[in-house]
Amino acid sequence: MAPGQSLRAPDDQWDVELYDLARDPGEEHDLAAARPAQADALVKLMRRSWAPVYPRKPFGVTLEVGGGGAEFTVTATLANGSARPWSAARLILDVPSGWVVHARDAATAARLEPGERLTVRWRVTRPQVSAATTLTCRGTARHEDDELTYTATTALGRPHVTSQPGP
Repeated sequence: MAPGQSLRAPDDQWDVELYDLARDPGEEHDLAAARPAQADALVKLMRRSWAPVYPRKPFGVTLEVGGGGAEFTVTATLANGSARPWSAARLILDVPSGWVVHARDAATAARLEPGERLTVRWRVTRPQVSAATTLTCRGTARHEDDELTYTATTALGRPHVTSQPGP
C-alpha cells in the first residue's frame, strides 16, 4: 500500500509484504526483504494499476417522482451492486393515509443477480387537499441468512388543492 495513499511516494516507502501461501498459509513469514526484486515488481504493478477513483455500481434504492398535480408517477429501483446474488427482492412504497397507489410493474423478484435491478413504477393519486409530504420506499432482499433493507425518501412540494368541477 502507498504511504498516505499517495501515488508519488518513493518506492522504498510503499508497504509490501510477500508470502509463500502454499508453505505459509497463516502469513507468518514475510519474504519481501529476502526477495527485493519481487517486492519492487509488486510496487511497479501497484503504481500502474492505481486509480484515484473507482466507479461504483448502483446500489440500494433510488426514488424518482414524475409529473405533478393530483396524479403522478413514482419510480423506484432496487439495485444489487454487490458481488453476490440476492433472493426475495421487494420494493414497498409508503404513502400517507387516503392516498391511492396502483403498481404498474411487479414489485418483487425471486432473485437479483449481481448488477441486476428491480424497477417498479406506481401511479399515485393524492386526495383533493393534501399537505406537502415525504414519500418513502423500502427495498428488501435476502442473502443467505441476512435480511438486507435499503430506504430512499423524497419530499413532495407545495400543498396540493384540486379544483372541484362546477354544477
